[in-house]
Amino acid sequence: MIIFKILAWIILAYGVVGFFAYLATKNTKNILLLPFHKIMFFVGIVFLFITTSIVRIDAQEVGVLITPKGVDDKELHTGWHFVWFWNSVMKMDKTVWVYSCTESKSEGAKSKADAIWSPTSDGIKMGFDVSVSWRIDPDMASWIYSNVSENDGGDNGRYLWLEENVIRTKIKSALTQIVSKYTRLLIDVQTYTFG
Repeated sequence: MIIFKILAWIILAYGVVGFFAYLATKNTKNILLLPFHKIMFFVGIVFLFITTSIVRIDAQEVGVLITPKGVDDKELHTGWHFVWFWNSVMKMDKTVWVYSCTESKSEGAKSKADAIWSPTSDGIKMGFDVSVSWRIDPDMASWIYSNVSENDGGDNGRYLWLEENVIRTKIKSALTQIVSKYTRLLIDVQTYTFG
């Protein structure tokens, strides 16, 4: 797409230069100087309009359409889309991310020990190393773009916020509900048997 935009700018520049050259040589009747400048100018404008209005969404992305009125609720999925030039498209990554909570400082998502601790039915707290695969729902990308800030972490700020405030809390809640149904002895037996 970049090549087509560059070509459009070259054609447009050719038309503009030809127009000014025509004005400068109008009285001398020099027809050989940059012919077809009017046609090239309009072709360049049309070509530039087309290349700036077509957006490509890759297979692992989802596009969020941003209009002058705000964020549009309809997401742009994989493929080529025509978008008016006064709108813009924010591409969001929909690949699978992995969030890990581990006791080891070098393995998890954080630089410190980050295991999830949950009490068993007999009141003993146990630490668990957990990894969860997750990705954004492509049909909710507009909502995520509108409601989750990107301030904390550049391009990946939304994803870091989701990991810390949604994924981690859901892991902790689900693990606590499951572990609270079992005793420590039963969990140890299952861990040694299957782990």
